[in-house]
Amino acid sequence: MKNRLLRQKLFVMFSISLLLFCSTGFAAENIDPDDDGSQYAWGENVGWINLEPGGDGGPGAEVGESALIGYIWGENIGWIKFDLDKPVRACKVAADDLANFADQWLVSGASVADLRPDRQVDFADYGVLAAYWLDYCPDYWPLK
Repeated sequence: MKNRLLRQKLFVMFSISLLLFCSTGFAAENIDPDDDGSQYAWGENVGWINLEPGGDGGPGAEVGESALIGYIWGENIGWIKFDLDKPVRACKVAADDLANFADQWLVSGASVADLRPDRQVDFADYGVLAAYWLDYCPDYWPLK
């Protein structure tokens, strides 16, 4: 009888704690949990950015274990989407690209260094490389 009563009490306590844990875990937000305006960021070129433009529980960004997902609003640049389906290719045009380009210099025909698709690697292609020098690679950048 004692064992059965003890098991029932433990079951009830476990059920209540599980219910409380699950209900607060799903409703919690992680952008501005204290509601003190921490959802805003300032960028010199983009102005104010709101990571919670829909207010509490509305659309906005969410910090996951390994990524930021969702939408944020920039006053000068509009909507910004963080999307896990399309990883960001963060590369910069630098010395390794120049070395790859130099290996293909004056090659005719198909080449990764043919940045202006005219089937020749020449000064026109070098101009494209120079225009992106120490800047982010465009999506199609073949020299990496």
